[in-house]
Amino acid sequence: MSAQTKQTRSVVGFEVSDIGGLRRVFAKPTFNSDKFAKNVSKSGDAATRNMLEKVNTISSEAAGKMKRAVFENYKLFIKAGKAASQLENTMHQIHNEFTEKQRVMKALTELSLFGDIITDVSASERAMSISQVDEKAENLPSSEYSGISATQLAELVEGASVLVGDSSRRVIFDGDLRELSMSDFTFVCMARVFVLTDTLVIAYHSQSASPYPYRLQSTYDLNNFAVANFPPMDRLQTPNNAFKLIVFPTNRLFQTETPSDKKRWLTLLEETMRKYRNTNSYVASNLKSNPPITTNSYDVLDNNSMKLTMLPPKISAEVVVAGHKALSSTLPDCVDLLTPIDKLDLSAKKNPFDDPHETVKSPTAKVGSHKSRHNWLWDVPEDLDVAISERNFQRATNLIVKAKESLNQILTEDISKPSMDTNIQSSNSSTSGQISDTVDHRSKTDWEKLSKRIERNERNLTESLQYELVSAACRHGAPKSVKAAVSQLGLLGKASLAAELFLVYRSQVMTKSLTHGVHQEGNQLIYLNKLSLTFHRNLAETAVEWCQSVVKPLGEILASKTNGISLQQFENICSLKFYSWTLEETEKFGQQLRVLLIDSHAVSFYSMAYAAQRIKAHADKLTELLSVDISSTLNRSLSRAWKRAADEQSRLLCEAVENRAKQESWETLSNLPKGEQDKIIADLMEFGILNQYTAADYGLKLTMSTYYLIRSLRQFIQSIHLLNCSELDLTLTSCFVQTLNSELDCFERVSPIDISDPARQSIIIINLEFLIKSIVPKFSHILNCSENSAIQQLVSNLKASLQSIKGLEEEEEVTVMATAAAKTSNAVDEEDVI
Repeated sequence: MSAQTKQTRSVVGFEVSDIGGLRRVFAKPTFNSDKFAKNVSKSGDAATRNMLEKVNTISSEAAGKMKRAVFENYKLFIKAGKAASQLENTMHQIHNEFTEKQRVMKALTELSLFGDIITDVSASERAMSISQVDEKAENLPSSEYSGISATQLAELVEGASVLVGDSSRRVIFDGDLRELSMSDFTFVCMARVFVLTDTLVIAYHSQSASPYPYRLQSTYDLNNFAVANFPPMDRLQTPNNAFKLIVFPTNRLFQTETPSDKKRWLTLLEETMRKYRNTNSYVASNLKSNPPITTNSYDVLDNNSMKLTMLPPKISAEVVVAGHKALSSTLPDCVDLLTPIDKLDLSAKKNPFDDPHETVKSPTAKVGSHKSRHNWLWDVPEDLDVAISERNFQRATNLIVKAKESLNQILTEDISKPSMDTNIQSSNSSTSGQISDTVDHRSKTDWEKLSKRIERNERNLTESLQYELVSAACRHGAPKSVKAAVSQLGLLGKASLAAELFLVYRSQVMTKSLTHGVHQEGNQLIYLNKLSLTFHRNLAETAVEWCQSVVKPLGEILASKTNGISLQQFENICSLKFYSWTLEETEKFGQQLRVLLIDSHAVSFYSMAYAAQRIKAHADKLTELLSVDISSTLNRSLSRAWKRAADEQSRLLCEAVENRAKQESWETLSNLPKGEQDKIIADLMEFGILNQYTAADYGLKLTMSTYYLIRSLRQFIQSIHLLNCSELDLTLTSCFVQTLNSELDCFERVSPIDISDPARQSIIIINLEFLIKSIVPKFSHILNCSENSAIQQLVSNLKASLQSIKGLEEEEEVTVMATAAAKTSNAVDEEDVI
């Protein structure tokens, strides 16, 4: 063995376990691929194939490792993206918190350094600064209420009186926007947004009975939020023309009608916020260049006369208290120099709109320091507005139920009888001897007004719950929200409405399942079977959910109430509603089947009958489970359609008979190949038309037209039997007679040329006799119509036609015999003459 061969084997003679060595060979910097390929090819085909397998193995392993590495890198990329998003949110929150703390610390610093607190700039100076900035940008669009003051805005928006006090505050732009949910992008409400010089006001449309067109929902300072575009992403099904209002700690989503409107709103908000910041910087620069004039004597400053309105705009009473306590503990020697806050009314409710010029008193503050168990009722309307706007329907329902119970007790009891708390108050008053006609210092009229406000909130909640049920079919996680909405409507005393809306929701689910859940592809029988399964499965699911989501929870709610209908009556009403809904849905499904099976002309009569048999089997099973006669309703809905389809099929059979008669050549089955003859004879024996004794006599003497007639009639009768509709018995008999009458007409129109031919005449007679003796009796027995007058008349006509054809045959035989006799006599006469 040469040294070169040994070297070649040392290079290429690796086993499977030596793939690592082969990798090291490929990894050498001096590796020459051409030389390696030449050495491998010298070792023969077997060594080359072995080496190729090993190289492929190395390549597959490398590809797998590469894919795994790419997958791991992709997972890291996703995790990094999520971490970056979370970090961005965290940084945004931290930035907002630091901004707020910086503002508070700045205010505390000014409060500690100056004996006289720096007051806000006057309204005239502020208006002058705003006008100076407005001169730089006058390209903002106009709107319906553009330019009105805060006082005029308070006449339009209920609750906007807190914005009154600054004469420079005015509306720059306003418009209607659709507010959407940030979680599932569903419609929340139609909001009216007002952009003021320093505030963003969001209001809702009031009810028709309210004197105000709008109702205040929230306000935001232009420095406390940011605006961002919300681009649509198809995979998340996000809305178009939407932008996001970033407000710590939550965000709000609004949608405009067109992209141009969205662009205009974004531009407008950014421009207004920029102008507001420029105005603040302009005012701050004026304060620095023109410091306030103060005296060196502290006696001139009357600290006791300071009021809350002299505080900076962003400093509330709580901040002043916190700052005073911190500075008092840090600088005890300078306590006397600090601003006293003894006369600040810290019991006042904090203004939710950060308005420094007025504070909002709680309802109890109006009646003094008196505390009562009914005071919480006066906060219920506002709490309900918040709960409904936040879609917290459970809390809103509980509030309404609890409030209505308390108000009913207050309004139904003797109003002139003072409560215990009222007696305690009256005992300390100068009129203790008189009987008060109020409850908790409020008249009956006030309580009735409160009751009407809560009823208006109840109507709003009912509308929201109705929308929740009607639109539930288009959302994910609908069963859970539907069950909650039904229970909440039941608590509000609208159990019947809840049951009806639940059935509306299930109808939408049914329609969606039948139209979008089942795709019409491939075999029609498979599609129709899936359609039937989907419909009947949805009915069964509706029955289960009806018991779990409607009957059981609403029954428990009604059982807990003393007044109203009994539980048994409610269950009977629910059963009637469910039965009516089931029959209505079955009627709709029958109409859909009528279009698919008959009106479309896309399904053959036999396929239609087979599909109807499967659908009826599903309906029978569900009728047994639900105790609702779905099967009879479906048959009643489709019976007329079946009759119309049978008449149409009979017409097609008659046309087929006439078309075959035009092309009839009277050739028997014996002219066909042996294989086809055996197949046709086997079919006729399977049909019951022939048996082992008559097959030899009639089988091969029949024509193809007769075979096709038998096969089409048998298939037609089988289809009618699959429909299993007793109303089609007369229709089936009529169609059978019409088809055979068409065949009879074809026999009667046989040309004399065919009859004159003895061979063809014999075939015609055999087929007609077979039709009379075998086909008609067999199918009449199957149809159970042997005694029918139409069948008997048909048989008589067939026999008459047979006799006429045989009569022509006998006349021809007589003519032939006479001709032969005449020829014979002539021949005899000639012989005699000769």
